[in-house]
Amino acid sequence: MGKIEDALRKAGTTTFSGYGLPIADFTNPNSSLSESYRTLRTNLQRSGRSKSVRSILITSAVRSEGRTQTVANLAVILSAIEGNKTLLIDADLRHPTLHEIFGVEKGPGLSEVLQGTVPLEGVVRPTQIGNLKMISSGDAMQGAAELFHSPRLAEAIERLKTEYDFLLFDSSPVIPYADPIILSSHVEGMILVVKARETRREVVRRAKDLLNKSEDKFLGVVLNSVEYVIPRSIYERL
Repeated sequence: MGKIEDALRKAGTTTFSGYGLPIADFTNPNSSLSESYRTLRTNLQRSGRSKSVRSILITSAVRSEGRTQTVANLAVILSAIEGNKTLLIDADLRHPTLHEIFGVEKGPGLSEVLQGTVPLEGVVRPTQIGNLKMISSGDAMQGAAELFHSPRLAEAIERLKTEYDFLLFDSSPVIPYADPIILSSHVEGMILVVKARETRREVVRRAKDLLNKSEDKFLGVVLNSVEYVIPRSIYERL
């Protein structure tokens, strides 16, 4: 627990819940939220395909499924707990929120890099967590998918891979937008976030079909907002 406690102390807070979305209190061993994200990281480590996966795209079928919360917490685990140099990239150019969660400037960011108006080194920002840096979205814009076809994207990712242990991309949802499909050709792994009891099965199937175009990179599904029919303490002993 020492690393995360030090990170939290340096950040001047005991949790990361003040940025608009729930970020797990990893100092609390009884926190079900932090336990869930630790399990996610463990499952990624156990996946044979994830051994060499250092660039991961997190997407969802539609909006409001907990995608941004998932990528933010995974970034905290990788950086503050495991000590990895981690870069969090807000690739949701239409509805960006990561800059609000971590308290950094919205722009200039990824969109300006892809347009060629700002160099890559001009958009990487520190966060309150020592090993975690971030590239925010930049100015939200229409026609964002066209930017992801820019050759500057591949150039930026290859350069960043030499500087960071992990690159995490928060992407737009896969059904309404083509962005995740375009981005998938540049990353080594993808995760689909699904909200329990709200996202219809046919919607999930459609999202999976779209992601199957890059099936060898698909790492799995995160089922968000799960409720236990029996008390969790009893469930875990079964």
